[in-house]
Amino acid sequence: MTKTFSHKQPYPLGAHIEGGGVRFSFVSREESCGILLYDRQTGILSEKIPFAGEDRIGNVYCRTVEGIDTKDCAYLFYEGERLVPDERGRVFPKRIPYGKARTAEDMKAGFLTEGFDWEGDVFPRIPYSQVIAYCLHVRGFTKHASSNVAHRGTFAGVKEKIPYLKEIGVTTLEFQPAYEFMEVPLKEEPSGKPPHVMEAAMAARPAGKELNYWGYKRGYYYAPKAAYAASRDAAGEFREMVKALHGNGMELVMQFYFPKEVKRREILEILCFWVLEYHV
Repeated sequence: MTKTFSHKQPYPLGAHIEGGGVRFSFVSREESCGILLYDRQTGILSEKIPFAGEDRIGNVYCRTVEGIDTKDCAYLFYEGERLVPDERGRVFPKRIPYGKARTAEDMKAGFLTEGFDWEGDVFPRIPYSQVIAYCLHVRGFTKHASSNVAHRGTFAGVKEKIPYLKEIGVTTLEFQPAYEFMEVPLKEEPSGKPPHVMEAAMAARPAGKELNYWGYKRGYYYAPKAAYAASRDAAGEFREMVKALHGNGMELVMQFYFPKEVKRREILEILCFWVLEYHV
């Protein structure tokens, strides 16, 4: 059984494990909003936790929830009857095939697994004057059968191609957007209202034009793209790929697309996160 209490330090936003609980911080102008907790494996709703007036500082609600098993828990926020995925979610456990439209409920967020063994991994820190860079799209790079990899179109597939990349002299891989993004927009709610402002522009595009292959759009910037993973653990697979690159004296650079409404402070937080968590 969970226990909750108000928290007066709302930043950083999102969901963060702190001490014996999880601190949830959510921006909303709605009075009726809160947290939905789910069983990570079954997707069944286990608890609905409304934010209270005492949780609010400006338009930010913050409440700490104790008694959560983060290995088995997933969550969404809600506003009224609308489900709202966490833009700052670290993991999105549900496997959705590439190119298939998702609902907000498909975007339940989970928590990063602790204790990944980097085995003394160090950044190569290759001088710019010695860099030979190779820019690629993770899915496109190995998706064709001619790539001769077992895990086509994935981070694991990129790892399999390291010997080839070394052979042609590449020192630095540059990924086109490989954070979580919607290659097709989230499905609309019954009201016809786009489920989130970040999807409004895509939802308005003509039929047949929905696929955003390249990923240059606003996304869920704290999570590797699940559809680019061969396994159910996109975060672990991404880390294994980076560790293998570094072990071969190679480095990884990530591209991000930030529309003007993303604040500079948030951008800095995102970039620092990827350096610290994923060694890019």
